[in-house]
Amino acid sequence: TFYLRRSSTRSNNNTSYFNYEIDWSDGSPKETFTNNTTPSHVYTEIGVYDIAIEGIFPGMATGYRSGNSYLGKLLEVKNWGDVQFSSFYYGFLGCVNMIITAKDEPTFREAGNSGAVVAMFGSCRKIKKLDLTPFKPMLEASGYYGWNRICNDMTTVEKIIIPSMTTNLGSSGNYSDHCFTSAGQSAGMEIL
Repeated sequence: TFYLRRSSTRSNNNTSYFNYEIDWSDGSPKETFTNNTTPSHVYTEIGVYDIAIEGIFPGMATGYRSGNSYLGKLLEVKNWGDVQFSSFYYGFLGCVNMIITAKDEPTFREAGNSGAVVAMFGSCRKIKKLDLTPFKPMLEASGYYGWNRICNDMTTVEKIIIPSMTTNLGSSGNYSDHCFTSAGQSAGMEIL
């Protein structure tokens, strides 16, 4: 069973909503979802499936709850699409086997009150290089809160690219201080 939790996406002008279709890529009919639904799907055969989402889908939180056995089964982000994200609150937290091979960049509608990337890539231990530049609009709109633990427990990452920012992060002003659980976690990583 695979569950896909919607991210909290309350925006400053309260315009975030969901209306999307999922192709589970197993021959079953596409399913349509709207606000207040948590999609889930039971696969009848073991295999690798390319799940495709189309429509208005402003955010996701696959890792919102710990202990979900399916998190290790999310293997790859192949394409971000053009869905105008507004939140990745706990986005891929716990997806320990996930890599990102997408050649496109995520697009953003707005980053509202919950438009954060808190712990978005937490525990994604297969990612070796992470470029946060495409997430700059969301990061700048959410300030410190947006950076909070974005790379928590990414113990095998070798390079993180952090965009030039104008957001005030308080006393330290060092974005890498906010990416990790502790300052020592970033030791040995190349942070550009």
